[in-house]
Amino acid sequence: MTAIKRTVVQKSSVQMDEEIMPIIWVNEIDMQEAQEFTKQILRYDSDPDVKEIFVYISSYGGETFAGLAIIEAMLACRKPVNTVGMGICASSGADILICGPGKRYIAPNSYIHIHHTRSRMAEDLPGFERTIKQLKQVEDKIFKLMMGRSKISTVDLKSKLKEEQKEWQISAQSAQKYGFVDIIGLPRFVKSLVIESESE
Repeated sequence: MTAIKRTVVQKSSVQMDEEIMPIIWVNEIDMQEAQEFTKQILRYDSDPDVKEIFVYISSYGGETFAGLAIIEAMLACRKPVNTVGMGICASSGADILICGPGKRYIAPNSYIHIHHTRSRMAEDLPGFERTIKQLKQVEDKIFKLMMGRSKISTVDLKSKLKEEQKEWQISAQSAQKYGFVDIIGLPRFVKSLVIESESE
């Protein structure tokens, strides 16, 4: 199953008719899909007809470094990149939603799920016990990116994860309270054109 199911080019109700609003869906997160995502988003960023880009996320997560690659691609864009959480945004999916550089939306009945990077990567790296220092560096980098876009400090986040026994599930309302998202609700569009993506 691919992370980028399709590209939906939509026109915003607050923009001129000739301006298009591409939507990229993120589901499973791995390096192959991060490469496809990067190609798509950078192509949209260079398209003069595109004014804003929307990244819709419904994901249980995936590879941590692939998630970081997607975040880096969003941050590299010159145009606004808005993230939208639907259903569940867990692990790397939560990172992508929270670290979005533009407006961050979440559907009213959706959830964010945050946990330690070490538990996320335990099955990804051989000799896990020997990689604690490296994983700590990766976790600190991710938390720093997240905290730069929220109202909670890294110390408070780690304290909350400890309190929640390393698995913190957050409702849309709480996500807005902590500054993980900006808007509860979905962006509104008036016209849409569905185009199948190149990803298979």
